[in-house]
Amino acid sequence: MKMAILIGLLSLATYLPRVLPALLIDSIHFSKRWRTFLRLLPYTVMAALIVPGTLSGDGESFAGSLAGTFVAILGGWFSLPPIFVALLAVLSA
Repeated sequence: MKMAILIGLLSLATYLPRVLPALLIDSIHFSKRWRTFLRLLPYTVMAALIVPGTLSGDGESFAGSLAGTFVAILGGWFSLPPIFVALLAVLSA
């Protein structure tokens, strides 16, 4: 019984910090600069995940990694949704 209570409380402790910003975001008015920052954040995170993989690729997979990076850059440039950019980059590699 104590374990179930502990699991429930820990679940709540990790759930609340994730859901509260989503619920309160509509009541916050951001400046244009912050809206641009938040809009570009997913692409920045994807770049941080993709570029190190490109640089650490071995001889056989380097061309595929480079192709995936190029496709990801193009997808970001044309403001495609992040999930499509990631899928296109993986498929091209």
